[in-house]
Amino acid sequence: MLRRIVVLLIAVIGFPVCGLLIGYGYFVVFEFLNGPLPDAVLEVFLILWGGFGVAVACYCVWDTVQTELDLRRLKARDAVPDQDSDRNK
Repeated sequence: MLRRIVVLLIAVIGFPVCGLLIGYGYFVVFEFLNGPLPDAVLEVFLILWGGFGVAVACYCVWDTVQTELDLRRLKARDAVPDQDSDRNK
């Protein structure tokens, strides 16, 4: 249970924050290479990379939930006794 919470927290908080940091890093590099840039460029980089981080976080949460559902289905299927094996006895 704790592992699931940690994975989802990393996904929901970590990926968007990393996206924002990457966007800011790209802005710093572009500003260093091209000289002073308007603040709109910073906003574009933050929105672009932050949005990518949010998209990755949504996919990670969806994939985690789907994997848990698949594991529950497999456990439920294995818990039911096989009826064909009773007929063969």
